[in-house]
Amino acid sequence: MTQHHNDNSDRPAFYAVLDIEMLYRLDAVESYRKLDPSPCEVIRYPFRATCAAALLTFSVVDGIFEFGSLHSWAGDDEPALLGALFDQLRMLPDHKLVSWGGLSMDLPVLRVGAARHHLRLPRQLIKDARSGRDWLHLDLGKEHHCGTYIHMSEMAVALNLPVKFADRASSVRKLLETGKLERLRDVPIADVLTTSLLLQAQLESHGELSSARAAQIMTLREVASRRPHARYADYLGRVEKRLSMEVLAEAQAFVASAA
Repeated sequence: MTQHHNDNSDRPAFYAVLDIEMLYRLDAVESYRKLDPSPCEVIRYPFRATCAAALLTFSVVDGIFEFGSLHSWAGDDEPALLGALFDQLRMLPDHKLVSWGGLSMDLPVLRVGAARHHLRLPRQLIKDARSGRDWLHLDLGKEHHCGTYIHMSEMAVALNLPVKFADRASSVRKLLETGKLERLRDVPIADVLTTSLLLQAQLESHGELSSARAAQIMTLREVASRRPHARYADYLGRVEKRLSMEVLAEAQAFVASAA
């Protein structure tokens, strides 16, 4: 695939895309309700615990995309899971953390989890953390906020990108209780994949990435190769093929118009 340099991007950029899955801490909720006779109907983030997480990394240098790594964790041992995630983020000090809606849920849940288990947060998870003038966390949900919250699935469907192709979030507790940890790991993996594809589209439109399509094709290929036994692996292969055919059709149309 032809690669083009982009003069608008003059320094390397590194990204770590994060998603977590959570469960309600029902015992803590009941303890709180004994203190509050009319508690909020919505169970707020202090009463949630992390049971799965995924982290996908990539870089952009001179407008050119390079896939990095894919990590995921799942289980009912929250301190061990958070410790593994935090250790991985500490190994990526130059990576900007990216999420969809992370400011309102994922990051607060991780922070309260760190406090509950006496863990030290990596830099990217500290509130309002910066490196010089740059924020260490980018919330794509906030980026697309326009007076109302936009769901990741809305943006993905609008751009014809894959979304919510693993088990539903409502199945997380059952997957954990039945020991189906590989399928549980796939839930946040699906979300970090979609978030990465949407981030690549934004980077291209901002002049920071030469080709979102090339990056998206490579990301789909890499994730499928790392999860070959996942129920969605064949689906990702079909999406990759569709995007590749779209790129070929656009190239052929360009050649025809220049003839």
